[in-house]
Formats: sequence, structure tokens, C-alpha cells
Amino acid sequence: MHKIIASVIVLLFSFAINVNAGDSDTIKRIKEQFGKWQPVVHDTNVERKMFYHVFSGENFSEDKWTNSYTPSDDNFVGDELQVIDIDTLGTFVLLISSSPSGDWLIRSENYYRQNGNLFFVFWKMNTFRASEPATVERRIYFDEDGGVIRKLESVYKLNTKEEIKNPDFMDMEVKYWKTVDELPVKIKQ
Repeated sequence: MHKIIASVIVLLFSFAINVNAGDSDTIKRIKEQFGKWQPVVHDTNVERKMFYHVFSGENFSEDKWTNSYTPSDDNFVGDELQVIDIDTLGTFVLLISSSPSGDWLIRSENYYRQNGNLFFVFWKMNTFRASEPATVERRIYFDEDGGVIRKLESVYKLNTKEEIKNPDFMDMEVKYWKTVDELPVKIKQ
């Protein structure tokens, strides 16, 4: 009986190691793909499609996405979307969102595979809506099917790497689209 129990424990343990090793390989591939994107993302000469989420009307109750706008007191750009689409890499989407009052700013980098499926989100929020001004960073890793396989969060004093113990801030949702086709704008003709 003890041999059977020991065998079951060994099998379960080896299964757990194999599952974690699979996740580890997936995370490694995601990090490699992320690394390939970095020179492209930081190259100011790379073509980017720009889109703006413009709010207007009474209390900014009307909104539309556009690829151009004219600044005025009657409108407010709540979101800016920058898109880099490269056949050999996939698609990079940078979403920059801000509040009309300026008390928070979010920068969300979304990385898509060549098939249009999301594989990684790096989300960063600077906020004054906290017990002390804070920078919140979140990293979300996705498998081939769009399932979340890892979430990480760090909270720092604003624009530093000094961690805040027991942070207290008004949380914001990480906005992302699981596929390029779900984006609020059409990026491919």
C-alpha cells in the first residue's frame, strides 16, 4: 500500500514539474519575443499608425476614435493608440490614457503574435490617487489560446523603483484586447 501511495506521489510530483516546466518554456518564448520587439519599439524612425480617442460634447459624453484631430477647448483626448505592425514580428500596440484632471496616466504596451493573438502586456500607471503618489506596474503573460499564465504587480513611489509596502491607491483596470481584430480601430486594410 505504501508503495502505491509513494508511486502516486512521485507521479503527481513529476506531473507538477512538467506543467511548471511547460509554463517556464512559454514564459521564456514570450520574453524572447518581447526582446525582439524592443529595438523596434524604441526606434523613432519606425512607422506608427496613430489613433486618438476624442471626447466631446456636454461633460465629454460623446466619443469617437479618429486618426487625426484638432485640439480645442471642446474636446479632450482620453486615449492615444500607437500601432506598429511588422509581418515578421506581429503587432505592437501602445495605449496611453489619461484623466482630464491629470491625476493619473496609464501607458500600456500590448504585444501580439504574428497570428494576431496577444502574448504580453506591460502596463504602467502613474497616479496621485493614492496615499502617496505611486507608480503601479503590471505584467501579464498569455498562452497561445489567450489564457493568462502569469500576472505580476509592483508598486513604487512615483517614478522610482523604491517599493511601497502595503500600497493604498485607487485601482484601475488593465485594458487590453486579446486579438488585433478586437482593437477599437482597424489597422489592416
